Amino acid sequence: MQHIIKKRIAHILMILLAITVVTCFVPQTGMQANANETVTHYAIWVGNTEVTSENMDDVLNDGGKAKFYNSTDTLTLDDPTIKEMYSDEKLTSAIYSKDASFTLKGKASLINKGESGKANGIYVNNADLTIDGKFKIESRNYNICAQNVTITGGTINTKKVAGIIANNSVKINGGTLKCDGQTAIYAIGGITINDSDLEIIEPEGGSISGDKREIVDKDGKKAKKVTIAPKSGAAPDLYTVYFTDGQGNTLKTETVDEGTAATPPADPSRKGYIFDGWDKDFKKVTKDLTVTANWKTIIDNAKVVLSASELAFNGKIQKPVIRTIGGKKLKAGTDYTVKWSYKLTITGKGNYVGTTKASYKINPKGTSIKKLKKAKKAVKIKLKKQSAKMAKTRITGYQVWLATNKKFTKNKKSVNFNGYKKVSKKVAKLKGGKKYYVKVRTYMKVKGTKFYSKWSKVKTVKTKK
Repeated sequence: MQHIIKKRIAHILMILLAITVVTCFVPQTGMQANANETVTHYAIWVGNTEVTSENMDDVLNDGGKAKFYNSTDTLTLDDPTIKEMYSDEKLTSAIYSKDASFTLKGKASLINKGESGKANGIYVNNADLTIDGKFKIESRNYNICAQNVTITGGTINTKKVAGIIANNSVKINGGTLKCDGQTAIYAIGGITINDSDLEIIEPEGGSISGDKREIVDKDGKKAKKVTIAPKSGAAPDLYTVYFTDGQGNTLKTETVDEGTAATPPADPSRKGYIFDGWDKDFKKVTKDLTVTANWKTIIDNAKVVLSASELAFNGKIQKPVIRTIGGKKLKAGTDYTVKWSYKLTITGKGNYVGTTKASYKINPKGTSIKKLKKAKKAVKIKLKKQSAKMAKTRITGYQVWLATNKKFTKNKKSVNFNGYKKVSKKVAKLKGGKKYYVKVRTYMKVKGTKFYSKWSKVKTVKTKK
């Protein structure tokens, strides 16, 4: 019996072990997917963005103006706008590499206006750099710094402070190199130039120094300005064109050859404004340019504030003063034109575009109370006749208010005198023995709407009981 029990226990254990083994080998789909999503970091930064296997096709997320090809360790630039620099405790740099050699191609303006002594253009730490393209580099420390620098073609312009600094060698095999700064080129391990194709154009009579570390002039002094170019002639200078919106935003940065045209970005947009071209000509660039968008303010349906919304007729053409349009004080004739009637049509001019409207009233001329005479629970009123014409028409009538308080809220009564000729009337059914306040205004009825003059001065009278 015990033997049978042991066999059964052993059989159960075998089944449990088999289940455990099968469970261990069930594919863990989620974990495997995560393991396959490993991101490779290439230790190269464009601005403050590190190149990785995730972003290598569009490093700056700007449509592919910075791409990295890991098979050849090549970084290609197509005039990207680098707004933020790589930064650590010791330095900042438009392009930075940490122990990673690479080749730089394409074209770009690499401008770093950061802290003096820390701001670099291209800084390759403990590694080599090869350049072939059109690059204008300007910084406040090293424009190009690497273990070994090799220039194979293109046009390289460096300005300010130190042009090219190499901990080992600088090799210039092709292209045009223009360095202008306190130190043009310095290589601890020596400078070599492809003499069969290239020559030192500037300084005149220049050569590599005896220790091969720098370029010197004909007197043996260190050259601060150096141009090395093909014997067939130097390539044109490079200039940077910045397109901005005038609101502190750079829309595009482009590097162009001297004498050529820059290509503007798509027309920008701005709420409340319409784009009106660029402020500078960029068809033939001969220096660094900042080109700013021109804007016209849209005044369509803008609020118009007038000096008065109502005016009293005085027999002359009256025009209120236009105080503001869209909250701004604008100048007539310069910023806008206006067509006058009782409704103004304002059209933008100069830096303003669009149309807006405003209106005001011309009210009839007022009148006054000529005489008040008390009567039993009544008042006899005589008004001063108002016969002035509003254009070709006289007033429609007079409106008189009576009340037993100054605010005209107690025992108020309103009486109309129809026509401009009738100026006398007895107003009955009033409180006897009460003091009444009385005022009058004229009115004109136009297409069913009444336009009133200002109220006259208030006069008083006491009724008889």
